[in-house]
Amino acid sequence: MILLVDDEPLNRKVLQWSLSKLGHEFIHAQDGQEAIEKVLDGGIDVILLDLMMPNLDGYGFLAWRAGADESVKRIPIIINSAVSDMDSIRRALGEGAYDYFTKPLSNDQLEILLPTKVYNAIQSHKAVKALNERNEKMRSELAAAEHFQRSMLPRVDKNAVYGHAYVYSPCDDVGGDFYDVLPAGKNRTAFFLGDVTGHGLKAGMMSLMVKSLLRELVMRDPEPTVLLPAMNQRLLEIFETGHYITGIYGLVDPATNSMVLANCAHPRPILVTPDGETQAVEGGGHFLGILDEIDVETVTLPFDKDHRLVFYTDGITEVLDASGENELGVEGLVKIVQNLTESDVEDWPAAINDAVCEYHGGPAFNDDLLIVAAWCRPLASREDFAPAEPIYPDPTESSIANSN
Repeated sequence: MILLVDDEPLNRKVLQWSLSKLGHEFIHAQDGQEAIEKVLDGGIDVILLDLMMPNLDGYGFLAWRAGADESVKRIPIIINSAVSDMDSIRRALGEGAYDYFTKPLSNDQLEILLPTKVYNAIQSHKAVKALNERNEKMRSELAAAEHFQRSMLPRVDKNAVYGHAYVYSPCDDVGGDFYDVLPAGKNRTAFFLGDVTGHGLKAGMMSLMVKSLLRELVMRDPEPTVLLPAMNQRLLEIFETGHYITGIYGLVDPATNSMVLANCAHPRPILVTPDGETQAVEGGGHFLGILDEIDVETVTLPFDKDHRLVFYTDGITEVLDASGENELGVEGLVKIVQNLTESDVEDWPAAINDAVCEYHGGPAFNDDLLIVAAWCRPLASREDFAPAEPIYPDPTESSIANSN
């Protein structure tokens, strides 16, 4: 729909005659105030606007439009005015006009140039409108994906013997960093923190696939030397060439008060003992999803009575300082954790995140960030440990395990 705004009815009739070949409907307004009412009714694709009018002139209408919502701002305005000095033309174009014609229009302008300009303006408006609708749909879908991804993070049970707390901050709406905590049979608890290569929606979808795969494999056999090679083989089938994950897998056993850790080319976790000694756990390992076969090396750590572990993704240690030259590194992170040993471990992820932001000089990062603190609460005796009903059956009693 084309809105013609001019205080002279004859001028509006001439414009409508000139543009009638475009096949659009027309509505008329005799001043800026009436034009505002027509615009608010909706359906306008382009506006032809005179500048010199009673009540509210063309400049007043442009000023109103500048404060209107985005859908109004996107409507192209072509000025058709007897005002021909360059200052006025510059002002109108500077206030958002799409194009400018001076009255009276010649026959060539009425028959060729003006219809062409109006047609192009309408097509541009429709294209921008469609693009914005697609972008809005994409933003809505990304928000839903972000909500779904966060809902898939493990629930924090502050009364559990093995506790965990986290801070997750993807650099896009969704990201490839993830972790999960799962019952593994015989009162054991399996833990995995991973980082899928890349960022954004694709990495987020891949991380959800890996989490689903992890749960299946924990049911079959939670031992690191069995689970991780099986995961590697499945990822080779699922991932495209060039995609892989790094990760840390842990299996906590209350019978031995220990955690068996296997590192898959992931940044080293940080162990804090009950007496406050802080160190990075040695280990390297192989990426998952690249090699046909991988060797899994494990390390067994004590995990009882206030042992604490900090897991994280490389977005933490690779963050640069305010100068943009120096990475935080593992040693820098160890120092941050050392300063937290007297504080509540449940607050560590947020405190580490704050310290990393301070080091960087702000919260904007180029990578996903995931920080997880895990701990074992002190008990009067091991018999105090009463785990919740497992989500999955004991792998040693599983019909799947027995069939293999």
